[in-house]
Amino acid sequence: MKQDQAVLPPEEISFVNKVRERLEGSDEYGYPHFFHGWNLCKEGHMSKHDLFCELVDVFSCDHRDFLDELKKLLIYSTACPSAE
Repeated sequence: MKQDQAVLPPEEISFVNKVRERLEGSDEYGYPHFFHGWNLCKEGHMSKHDLFCELVDVFSCDHRDFLDELKKLLIYSTACPSAE
């Protein structure tokens, strides 16, 4: 297991892996954009709201199920501290 994933709760690891599996092969822009935003949020450089707004573009067309899951994760997650 990668060191950066070890600190994430299992539901967040599962979500990141699902996004990677679906986007990595079909969209060269989507997964890197998602993961970059996720890391910025996790490090406190981006708010949960800003992350969600950015990822609406990535997920809106063919991956709306990810938006619903992302919203739940961001509401209940401690992985993304408040960026102030």
